[in-house]
Amino acid sequence: MRGLAISSLVLGIVGILTCWIGIGIIPAVLALIFGVIACFSRIARGMAIAGLILGIIGTAISAGVIYMGTHPEIIWQAGEEMLKNLQEKEKFLERYSEDIREKAAKNANMLICLYLQTQRDIWIWSLRS
Repeated sequence: MRGLAISSLVLGIVGILTCWIGIGIIPAVLALIFGVIACFSRIARGMAIAGLILGIIGTAISAGVIYMGTHPEIIWQAGEEMLKNLQEKEKFLERYSEDIREKAAKNANMLICLYLQTQRDIWIWSLRS
């Protein structure tokens, strides 16, 4: 039973490492099977549980990768949605950046006028003194 626990752990690790390319489902399922069998013995139960958990994670990720690979319209739909959101944000920024520039220019003009008016007042006050 110790061999099954070690096999479960090793296959679980291999399943996790290879699940991103889809073929990891084979070692992950084997890790599940060996982990369940090895959990019934008291020898190396920790390794068996670790292999079982890795097998579950590897199987789930591999199944997701395989599902996405066989249903590319899901990926295209998500990509189109992201592109649409990005275009809406660009339009929003274009529309409001012009408003912000115009307001900034008006504020700058107001500050210049206020500065000049203050300088004029100081000059007139200095003449009175």
